[in-house]
Amino acid sequence: MLDKFIPKNIFYFLDLIRFNKPIGFLLLMWPCWFGLAYSNKSYNDLFYLYILFFLGSFLMRSAGCIVNDLIDIKIDSKITRTYKRPLASKKINILNALIFLFVLLLLSFAILIQFSVLTIIIGLLSVPIIVLYPLMKRITYWPQLVLGIIFSWGVLIASFELYGGIKLDYFLLYLACIFGH
Repeated sequence: MLDKFIPKNIFYFLDLIRFNKPIGFLLLMWPCWFGLAYSNKSYNDLFYLYILFFLGSFLMRSAGCIVNDLIDIKIDSKITRTYKRPLASKKINILNALIFLFVLLLLSFAILIQFSVLTIIIGLLSVPIIVLYPLMKRITYWPQLVLGIIFSWGVLIASFELYGGIKLDYFLLYLACIFGH
């Protein structure tokens, strides 16, 4: 019914970011929220951070899906599970995907700059790992470990934002989240 009112391209872009599969962004958000929940701060003091992490997780997971599909575009078109993805099936062209990626990254950066300078740096340090993840599927049998490293990064971001560094218990929580993926 909605497709009568909403242009079909919108659905393709929602497919591109796996909007219909929210578990990905939740797996990115939960370590962030674990880090906040573990702190001794009141929930009222943390409410703003919960919202920032929620939005940032959604935007960065969406951007990560685009990066993954851009890198794997030729492979995805040959695999039964992925050949219908918008880039592999040419429902969205590469330029439009790159523009959408830029917008998502710009919005993500707008969220990131709400944090302290040190937290911003730690957040930016995750970007190379995000870009490298799709390539790990080609060079290691453990790409999920790399995914766990990046999806759990929010614990480190929370620790830096709340305490100005990585506390030992937050590092242990980070490791637990990595191996929980």
